[in-house]
Amino acid sequence: MVPQPVDSLIVLADDDATTRKLSTRVLEKDGHRVVAVDDGAKAVAAVREHEPDVVVLDVMMPELDGYQACKVLREEDPLLPVIMLTSLDDETSVSRAFNAGATDFVSKPVTWPILAQRVRFSLRARRTSEALQQHEERLRQAHRIAKLGSWELSQETDTAWISPELSALLALESSAPLVLDSFLEIVHEEDRARVRKAIYRVAMSGGSFELDHRVFGGDDVERLVHHHGTMVSEVDGGSGRLVGTMQDVTERKRAEAMIDFQVHYDSLTGLPNRRLFDQRLRDEVAVTREAGRRLALVFVGLDGYQRLVESLGHDVGDRLLRIASNRLRQASMRHTVARFADELFAVSLSPLEAEEDVHRFVVDLQRRLMEPYSVSEHEHYSPANLGVALFPDDGDDMAALVRSATAALARARQQGGGRCEYYARGMSDRAEEQLRVASALTQAVTRNQFDVHYQPKVDARTRRILGAEALLRWNHPKLGKVPPAKFIPVAEETGLIVRIGEWVLRSACSEARRWEREGHGELHVSVNLAARQLLEPNLTRVVRAALDEAGLAPSRLEVEVTESTAMGDTKASVAALRALRDLGVRISVDDFGTGHSSLEYLRVLPLDVLKIDRAFVKDIGSGIDDGAIAKTVVALGHNLGLHVVAEGVETEEQMTFLVDAGCDSIQGYLTGRPQSGSDLLERLAESDT
Repeated sequence: MVPQPVDSLIVLADDDATTRKLSTRVLEKDGHRVVAVDDGAKAVAAVREHEPDVVVLDVMMPELDGYQACKVLREEDPLLPVIMLTSLDDETSVSRAFNAGATDFVSKPVTWPILAQRVRFSLRARRTSEALQQHEERLRQAHRIAKLGSWELSQETDTAWISPELSALLALESSAPLVLDSFLEIVHEEDRARVRKAIYRVAMSGGSFELDHRVFGGDDVERLVHHHGTMVSEVDGGSGRLVGTMQDVTERKRAEAMIDFQVHYDSLTGLPNRRLFDQRLRDEVAVTREAGRRLALVFVGLDGYQRLVESLGHDVGDRLLRIASNRLRQASMRHTVARFADELFAVSLSPLEAEEDVHRFVVDLQRRLMEPYSVSEHEHYSPANLGVALFPDDGDDMAALVRSATAALARARQQGGGRCEYYARGMSDRAEEQLRVASALTQAVTRNQFDVHYQPKVDARTRRILGAEALLRWNHPKLGKVPPAKFIPVAEETGLIVRIGEWVLRSACSEARRWEREGHGELHVSVNLAARQLLEPNLTRVVRAALDEAGLAPSRLEVEVTESTAMGDTKASVAALRALRDLGVRISVDDFGTGHSSLEYLRVLPLDVLKIDRAFVKDIGSGIDDGAIAKTVVALGHNLGLHVVAEGVETEEQMTFLVDAGCDSIQGYLTGRPQSGSDLLERLAESDT
């Protein structure tokens, strides 16, 4: 026989020297190591010292016989294989051996091949048992991590056995069987009848059920579980067993609800955001068209909001927006109201019985919004400008209706003083203004009217500058400093953003290379990409050319895209960003939480950096839940392996909170306003001294 390539240790105890010698020779020839002793007490000592894989005991030995030794060993290690050698082959002796804990026995005189085979069998059995134990432990760990437990219902006794994991999940004292009614008592009373009905249906008719419901455990804490039950057929054709699982999905559902809120609601006011409003307005237009009726779209812009922010800060402006949103809710109880953007709100009046209903609504709304706002030490006034468009008169679909209401609001703002304007066909002021701005933008590129400022990004803990975001500025010779909010949308709509964006990219790369020459080679520069740029087929070539022209390493460049930009054409966006990442450029998602905010979105896009939008930063310390949301986003980003940056940080309180939350980098007025590249270099030089 060829010895097996094993490395197992056998403790052999027999008071007969010849048997010991022959047994040792056979087992060593079979590939085992053997420790041989001549009585039971020595066998116990040898097991404790050497921790063997198998023990072979003679039954009849002085001092401590095989039965007694086996019993001692079995108490210390329930899984240790013990083979008894006995010349007593009567049923009583065999039974006594197994009662002592033996796993097998071999009769004397020993047939040596049988002894070797029994040892091999015992080793395989032990390894199988250990593997099974490991598998079961891994399964238990997986169940604990997944917060998953199981149960089994006996149809004969109407009792339910629950697993230890389910006992722990429900905070029950034990996993002993429960009468079905007692088992159902853990279910929330409002869900109990539904669960009972599902269990009995499967018990009577077979099949399975799957539902979500609430439960209470021994700690009286309400949880939401995903409950699945099914009938398992018996192999012998019996009536079958009803088994089930419960998984605690409380945190998952809470996270889904938070994400759904981020996707569809404005975090500041709690109103539906533009995305949800668009969905509802589209549905209302379809229903109204089918019914042959009318509806009104009202855009509401708060006059003086920007001046208030510029003079007193964003915190005061945010408090004004919250008060205004509450007033809008009160005036629009039967209508859909949303925060469309910044200080712009939207209301759809549907169905519309008569135009007089619009007039009454507008008068009531303006009266409410004209009331003073107590948002600081003094009362402030922010009269509302309203733009109204009617369906189907001013637009036969949602997009056209929105354009008409936007144009009407623009006319109201031109008039000023809390005006309301109704859309009139042929109104083209906005289109003419767009043409003028587009023409000026075209000249601005060639006449060097643009400038790039850089806002520092700093390490959250050390406040050391890590890099800077490039921000476009336009200095028009007649108009002066034109706000980006005025010309960027026009640049995007006309396609000029592609040309302007390429100029910004080259300028930023050149500036970063200048920082490197001045001894700041660790700094990176980030550049924003608009939707039109992201979809340009030659984007990668343009980025590579800008890097080569400046002599800048790709790792020093970071491109920032907003959620709405990337999700406009997800497939094309993913391809473009992956190409840039393959080039060595870092990818950052900007304004996280204000657009789609989907976990699927974060999973699909090739990202390196997650930027928390200022909307979740500005209310930190005010008692609003934005601090909690910011902390959750930090944890989410880290779990996805992303570097997390918080933008819009303006106070030390916000800074401290974000540092404690584990945020990696900070960007905002607290640590640095947008400044020229030269000014940033001076700051870097000062920090080095």
